[in-house]
Amino acid sequence: GYFFAPDELAELKDAFIKLLSKSQDGGEENKGPNTTIVVDDARELLSGLGFIPRDCNIEETMQRIISTRQITVTVVQAESLAARDKNGKSDPFAEVHFGNRVLKTKVCTETLDPVWDETMTLEDDSANPCNTLDLVLWDHDFSVLGNAKDFLGYCTVNLEGSEYEEVT
Repeated sequence: GYFFAPDELAELKDAFIKLLSKSQDGGEENKGPNTTIVVDDARELLSGLGFIPRDCNIEETMQRIISTRQITVTVVQAESLAARDKNGKSDPFAEVHFGNRVLKTKVCTETLDPVWDETMTLEDDSANPCNTLDLVLWDHDFSVLGNAKDFLGYCTVNLEGSEYEEVT
């Protein structure tokens, strides 16, 4: 799929909906949608954002963008996490798994009560909606051999039937 910044996606959705409603007015003789104008205008919009998909159908791309939903997740804090480091602390961070997307919070060093207060926006294609969101907590291990992580915990949020407006 295509991932757009939230403001780009909202702008594209609004523009495509306006284009589609404009095309529904038909021509002078009301022959139905003027598909050529819509496709040309859509191609211009996508080009303006520096995005023109190779070998794709612009009409399908428009429909996909219009039907894409966004979910906003705020990872606030955790309390009383397990100590995974020798100093009796952890360096926790969270991963938010939604469909095939994984976003991470910052690492909070040497604490068992991290505060992230980070907001993330993820997209979901309504043709193949994702019904769960997984939050996985890890302890980040700093090492000269590379970064590693130790499992701290997880939870799954069932989104089935929700409007995907906001889950905090």
